[in-house]
Amino acid sequence: MDILFVCSGNTCRSPMAEAIAKSMFGSGVRVHSAGIGAWEGDGASPQALKVMEERGLSLWEHRATRLTRSLVAGASWVIPMTRDQERVLKENYPESAGKIRRLGDWGQMSADVTDPWGGSLERYRECAHEIARLLEDVRAALAGPEENRA
Repeated sequence: MDILFVCSGNTCRSPMAEAIAKSMFGSGVRVHSAGIGAWEGDGASPQALKVMEERGLSLWEHRATRLTRSLVAGASWVIPMTRDQERVLKENYPESAGKIRRLGDWGQMSADVTDPWGGSLERYRECAHEIARLLEDVRAALAGPEENRA
């Protein structure tokens, strides 16, 4: 399975989702991230670096990747952070619409993951916590009903 997390610039939300998901999902799941308007090669934001370090995860080697048709085509699931990003993805990649699903729509929450860009360290912590909580829903959905009964 190949999961692609998508946000705007690939410096905050989607890299944090990638790092957290890698720590949660098994080795049979490839996890990566990209940004709709990413500047290729940008590093993660300083706040994202700090918050992931607090969780025992590293974004030091992360470099922003601009979203491409081949990344979308190669993914089993494309998971954007907001409804607007989901709409843009479905408009630009209609052939992949069935595998594009906003992070907040995997469970009961049905909410956007707000961009912490330019916010306080606490805002980044809240964002990472929200992403981790939503990723539990993704993991449960992908595990299927039998594994969820345990």
